[in-house]
Amino acid sequence: MDDLTFTYTQLTAYISGPIVLQDDEIEICNQALIEIGETTFDSTQDNKISRLCTKIYAKQRDILLREYPWNFAKTREPLRGITDAPIGWDYSYPIPRTVMRIIYPDVNVRYYQILGEVLVTNYPLEYLVYIRKETNTAKFDPSFENALVFKLAMRLSKSLSDNDQLREQLAQDYARSTVEARSINAMEDGPKWIDSEEWLSSRYMGIAGPTGWLRDSRRYN
Repeated sequence: MDDLTFTYTQLTAYISGPIVLQDDEIEICNQALIEIGETTFDSTQDNKISRLCTKIYAKQRDILLREYPWNFAKTREPLRGITDAPIGWDYSYPIPRTVMRIIYPDVNVRYYQILGEVLVTNYPLEYLVYIRKETNTAKFDPSFENALVFKLAMRLSKSLSDNDQLREQLAQDYARSTVEARSINAMEDGPKWIDSEEWLSSRYMGIAGPTGWLRDSRRYN
């Protein structure tokens, strides 16, 4: 019979996920450290730099994921379960835990809101298109990874460097890298069609969808 005894550290890791960075994540952090002229590290080392990278990596990655509808992290998933809808809405759906940013719901849905951990609408839904919390670095687009490197470098420089000129340069590098990544992402994305009725509503009534203009989602299937 297997030994099911856990230490506190093992139990914490089991519940919260890994408490150290994986080798591929360390490589990304090391690229950021090189940008600010700091010493790199590996998985066997426990020092100020390794602990700082471990602390900030996941948060900075998730912030970048949420900032833009990256194609590599785009997911179409059926919605499961219906919760009691609040007053003023007919349907309420729990949002999947892996959602970083909702792009749009399924067909026939023009208006919806996010209330806490649920999506409410007056139309029945079958699926949701969203940006997932992608943790597998092998699935990162190279341009996204490059932007993440500069984002980490910019954040690390606040704790590891007093060089204001370096921080300013890193901010510029990050801005440039995100523009390049978004441009490449947009070129690989399909054309966007806008339904004439929705365009008029947006133009004269100020109604907008999740990415600005309301779109005819039937043309995305």
